[in-house]
Amino acid sequence: MNFLTPVADSQNLIDTACSNCRAPVLVPCVPRVNTSEGLESLLAGTLNTASCPSCGELVTSNRPVRIDMPELGIGHLRYAPLDLLESDSVCEALLNESHYQFLFYSLDELARQVRARLRLSRFSSTGLMTEV
Repeated sequence: MNFLTPVADSQNLIDTACSNCRAPVLVPCVPRVNTSEGLESLLAGTLNTASCPSCGELVTSNRPVRIDMPELGIGHLRYAPLDLLESDSVCEALLNESHYQFLFYSLDELARQVRARLRLSRFSSTGLMTEV
């Protein structure tokens, strides 16, 4: 199964165990971010997260995420949880991915990269950049 294949922009619910109390938690999972809502959720740290109904712990789904918003200067970014790299098929998919150099293993790091690219994109569009 290729986890990096583009899928519908719809949200799925993933049954995940809370890391704190092991209670089952239904976590929303958005596999592809290409809207301002999804982008805001990523930057706020709430993308693919839910609170555990038993203990309140924040639970994150362990599923890959693609960001393809080239109009904002943030196309071809991928998040792949490290434990997915235990699968040979996932590793093969990553190596075959044409833009795998833009792969991040943490949603926080992905969000930092998006913030930086958005800032650079805004900076370059203001005409303040000078050519070297």
